[in-house]
Amino acid sequence: MYIDLGKISEDVIPNNRLDSEDKAPQNELIDEGEDTGLDGYFDPQEQTVFGSQKSDPSNDNFAYNNSPLFDLYNYFNINGTEGNAQLTDIGRVPDTEDLNRNGVLDQANSYFRYEIPIDTTAANNPYIHGG
Repeated sequence: MYIDLGKISEDVIPNNRLDSEDKAPQNELIDEGEDTGLDGYFDPQEQTVFGSQKSDPSNDNFAYNNSPLFDLYNYFNINGTEGNAQLTDIGRVPDTEDLNRNGVLDQANSYFRYEIPIDTTAANNPYIHGG
């Protein structure tokens, strides 16, 4: 397992611009037609722009299945940003690359990475003590 501490670039879609679902930034709410995901496109537009026949070319669709029959798959697309405003009032806040909400795309990568082995075998993991 890796833990990164410090500043990490917010530019998820590496295009050197601040991508956001909010087309009217003054209200900071998801309005009709804005729940597109960070790329700004609904699936039909993604197919055209990216020249793809896949149903979701950007792989950004939100899905959540609350059925105990599908327990292993409940969270598979939980981090999707397209269509996630439907779940709760929290989804009414537009998805954006601006994680610290300072209005600027921070692109600095200045961090420390720590590696923590998760192997539970004492012979392979020096951090396991006492059995």
